[in-house]
Amino acid sequence: MANVNPAGNYSYSWNTGATSQSITFVEAQNVDEGIYTVVVTDQATGCSATASGELTVRDNYDDGGEIAADQNGCIPYDANLLISLSLPSGGEVPGTEAEFQWFLSTGDCTPPTIYDQGDWVEIPGATSATLDPGTLTETTCFLRCSRVPGCDLYLGESNVVSITVNPNPEVSVNNVTICEGESGTLTATPSGGTPPYQYSWSNGGGTNQSATYGPLTATTSYSVTVEEANGCTATASGTITVLKVPDVTINGPATVCDQAQVTFPVTSAGAGATYSWAFGEFAS
Repeated sequence: MANVNPAGNYSYSWNTGATSQSITFVEAQNVDEGIYTVVVTDQATGCSATASGELTVRDNYDDGGEIAADQNGCIPYDANLLISLSLPSGGEVPGTEAEFQWFLSTGDCTPPTIYDQGDWVEIPGATSATLDPGTLTETTCFLRCSRVPGCDLYLGESNVVSITVNPNPEVSVNNVTICEGESGTLTATPSGGTPPYQYSWSNGGGTNQSATYGPLTATTSYSVTVEEANGCTATASGTITVLKVPDVTINGPATVCDQAQVTFPVTSAGAGATYSWAFGEFAS
């Protein structure tokens, strides 16, 4: 923009034919460099003065170079450094002298234009040729823009790099109760993420959705790690509670006479015990 600021009531005549106080150059690459002159006339006296200004058009970059690379991870994802594969070109100074500004989008990743920035947001302080994205919790696209020093617009756009951040699955495991010497089965119930799921049980439980452990003599907890299709994992555990078998002693004579009445008292069965007797083939 070229502008003159006299005090009073004046008229203006530019060598472009414009009669406004200022003239604006839109998309300066399509205008001529050179001297622009304005004649300012005082409407009250008819006196006039002439002033001029020089417009220099710098060739901005038309190629922003290339950055790398697309990535894929799980929440939270500590992204790798975005590197520069090539520098901007097409400007009047080498790409080594370029000024950079990085942008990100968590929405539409269509590259922005001068007139429509879309969902792209400037990353404050991100003005180097490379970028450390940090830890991400959602899928994010990145774009590096560049300009020739002295230009306002970052016209040199790189390719778009996408970092996909996948949600982790969730998993729960049931608890079971068994008696001493029995086996118990635990089952994983996964959700979220992207099926199919893979399973890995602790203590040699195998790779199926369910794992059977035993025979057991003590209460034990077992864990399972579930991995979904994108490699994201979740871990949960279940407990097999082992109940002690009653310690039973039967007291009574080893030998009796035929037709005799015999009593077998039971001791050490424990409080709350119930009884189920089994007699030999000669019992009546």
